[in-house]
Formats: sequence, C-alpha cells, structure tokens
Amino acid sequence: PDAARGRILHAANVHSVSESAADGDSHLRCVHRQDMICDAVLEEGFHLVTDTGFAYAYPDIFDVRYGSNLTSAMLGTIGDCGFNTTSGVPPDIYKAFAFPHCSGAYHYGDYTCEFECLATEYFHHLVASHNGEYAWGRADLEQKHKHPEHLRLCSNDKSRATEWEICWEGDLSTSQKVLQERDPLGFGLISNPLFRVPLRMPDGRYTPP
Repeated sequence: PDAARGRILHAANVHSVSESAADGDSHLRCVHRQDMICDAVLEEGFHLVTDTGFAYAYPDIFDVRYGSNLTSAMLGTIGDCGFNTTSGVPPDIYKAFAFPHCSGAYHYGDYTCEFECLATEYFHHLVASHNGEYAWGRADLEQKHKHPEHLRLCSNDKSRATEWEICWEGDLSTSQKVLQERDPLGFGLISNPLFRVPLRMPDGRYTPP
C-alpha cells in the first residue's frame, strides 16, 4: 500500500553491528544488549517486508486493510481505546480515542496514522515483542531514563506505555510470555510455521546454507 512506501525510505541506511561500532553509533545499540542494534531502521525495513510481501502473499491473513486476520487481532488489542483518526476506519467500528481512560493495550495517538498504518505498526509490535527488539530496549525510543512517566513501549509496575503495552523490557522470555497471554491471536499469527514470519533478531551477520 502507498502508506507503507513513505515509511520505508530510511531502510537504505541500515548498518550492521560491526559497522555501527566503527561509526561510533552506540546510541543505536539495544539498551540491554550492546552487541545488537535496535533502531528505527530495522522497523522500517520490516514494514517493507510485511506491507509489500506478507500482505500480498497472504491477503486474507496479513492484509493491512480491514477484514484480515491481522486487523481482527489488532482490533482486539485496541479494544475500547479507540482511534485517533477516522481515515480508513469503518464507521461501524470507530470509537473516539480514549487513552489513557481505556483498557486496551494498543493505543497509538498519532492522528496521521490511518487504519492501514496502525495495522502495519501492529505487525511490527508483535514481532518486536517476540524477537528481542523491545525486550532488549530500543535506544531511540528510550525516554524513560529522563522521563520515567513517558514510556512509549512496554508497560511496567509503575508506568503505562503510551503506544504498545504488550512486551516486557529486559527479559525476552517474559516479553514472549506476556505477548502470548495478552494477545493470543496475534501471537498465533506470527508463530504459525506455515507463514514463516521472521522471528530472529537480525544481527548483521548472515551465513546462509
């Protein structure tokens, strides 16, 4: 979809771990895994794979438009938190954005992110909660060290994340468990071996058979 193309332009700037170390890009390293890179480039590259790959290969399952299995699972995580946009949202499911006065776990307040964008972001949230990107800490999204009340990802005992709650920072196995328990539909989609969704965190070192 056209909405995805504008979000993938940064993917050309991807660095491997060794390149980043040489460039001094320590701010791109995962907060809790300094040997790994956790930054927006990985996310934008993943959007390319999902929006122009999985969505077309398995439209009934991974299409980012309303009616697919992916968007049905997403709506379950949004719940009563509603939408901060009307673009692409079917009128019969639209609810006004209610965060933080709601119980849903996915609540993206960016009004420029229409329905298909929300689904694209949701797909990435699922995988990033499973593969370590969120558990090991996105340095570019880490504001909590300066502002503990401003968590964007992964709620904890003290604060509620403003965008995506279904992950656990600092512990990958706990993050995967939280994802499976709180979003079993989404977890089932990405873990189904039929679709071969990439669940291994890229590290810049590839040794294909």
